[in-house]
Amino acid sequence: MQRSSLSMFLGGIAVLVSVPVLTASLREGPYTEAPAEAPRQGCTAPAAWFPTTPRPVNFQVGSDNCKFHQWAWQEFLWATQPASGTSAPNFMGFAYPGDLFVANPLPYPGRATAGARTARNSRTARAGRGELLDLRPRDRKDDETINVDAISQAGTTNILIDAAGHPVYYVILIDSTWYTFARDSGYNRAAKRQAAPASLNFPTDGPGTLELKTAWRVAQMGDSVLIPNAATRFITTRANIAPVRVAGGKFVVDTANPVAATMALVGMHVVGTVPDHPEFIWATFEHVDNAPACAATPASTTNPATGQRWSFYTDSVKCASVFGRACNKGQAGGPASFAPTPVCQVNPWGDTTATPTTNAQNIQSLNASVAAQLTGQRALLKNYFLLGGQWTFPGGLPALFARGSDTTNIHGSAMLSNTTMESFTQSMTCFSCHNPTSGSGFNAKNIAVSHVWPLPSTMRPNRVAPRPARPAELVRPRRP
Repeated sequence: MQRSSLSMFLGGIAVLVSVPVLTASLREGPYTEAPAEAPRQGCTAPAAWFPTTPRPVNFQVGSDNCKFHQWAWQEFLWATQPASGTSAPNFMGFAYPGDLFVANPLPYPGRATAGARTARNSRTARAGRGELLDLRPRDRKDDETINVDAISQAGTTNILIDAAGHPVYYVILIDSTWYTFARDSGYNRAAKRQAAPASLNFPTDGPGTLELKTAWRVAQMGDSVLIPNAATRFITTRANIAPVRVAGGKFVVDTANPVAATMALVGMHVVGTVPDHPEFIWATFEHVDNAPACAATPASTTNPATGQRWSFYTDSVKCASVFGRACNKGQAGGPASFAPTPVCQVNPWGDTTATPTTNAQNIQSLNASVAAQLTGQRALLKNYFLLGGQWTFPGGLPALFARGSDTTNIHGSAMLSNTTMESFTQSMTCFSCHNPTSGSGFNAKNIAVSHVWPLPSTMRPNRVAPRPARPAELVRPRRP
């Protein structure tokens, strides 16, 4: 997973999510493995996770990569199960980073700034009406991040377009540990962040610190059904979305004319700390119908395993050159278009070798074990799978950024990219961007490993290697 900069979680448009329909949904470089790892056909999910999954607390991962992937699955299962007494999943109750980085943030989970609490469209008023998520279409991870709520219009011509010709929408959410750690330390204020100790880490004890990034497709808009029977195959929620249109050759967000829509979850980054791993475990999940492996193309426009249409692959495209002009390419340099973006998975399981690694074998074994134990309302989650995870061994911030190109302490899935969130940049490790550099200022601090923090516009993201060109990023409108 590459950098999830502030411009990403602020990118695009605001979508006011109204009554959730989760209840209906649930009805129906060099790489070295850590020591002591061995192939495990028995990398399995404990029976204690089902049917109700407890949140992982003080999860001990040791040196066995199976344990890291078990943490990811347990966190995903817990995050997606309904919160106590509600039909909404736990993760929908998390905080929005934009509510933290204000002058006087409210206690977790935050909502509106003081001056906006009485406005009809304030976060508090919307929360009172049962609205849960703000979503926005993803476009570019710019070279420089932006301030919170910077502008209201798309400034470039590229976003990820699904097979039905609609943009993909995103939201980043942070748990109570992340939010409270930053708020109680005063790190909502730039000067205070800049003065934080360089060696300070995010909390790792108890449930640790968790941040999520979610990706959503439009499943239904008005009478137009874009994903048939979406509630039986996806986690879904109802939303009022500001549509995107093309004007003057660019994408423009029409915030003045929201329309009702049902949104379907297609991807989730699960990023969290555990004891001895302040660098975060960087795991990612996808929907089974997202896209085929590049090596399997040209492929049918439907997934042969499910009989359903691919969400991000069309027209039987041959993706022989995965970063060529056929697949995984945005619209940079050309006029904006709602033509679908052909996408394929470059490195399934994050593998870069022809022979599956121990890591990949363990992921697949665990995925099968989880699926076999999902029953009743939770059987819907069989449509999601763990693609992979990445961490350092024996823990701590990656050595890569203290010693140039040294990747020997980076473990797990070597080249991990989610087709819905790194569609155009599937050639880097997570830590290629998520790292504290040896420079000065905030970028040199351990907590800079997370890119939820807003950075000064003059500060560039932490990068240690060149990257392919990316499509340009939309930024979202100012909240009331």
